[in-house]
Amino acid sequence: MVIPEPLRVSHRDPVATANSIKQTVSKSLATLAKKSITALLDDRYARIRKLGSWEE
Repeated sequence: MVIPEPLRVSHRDPVATANSIKQTVSKSLATLAKKSITALLDDRYARIRKLGSWEE
């Protein structure tokens, strides 16, 4: 997940930064809420299994 920065510098506009974080996290949670527990666990397992793997 990449959180977009506000048009101005983030540390100079904390309210816009907080709103950007809130919108991004809310969208991600809404997407995850639509998945079943089984699908979430399967996705997590597949992601973890890829850690440290390589192809020759």
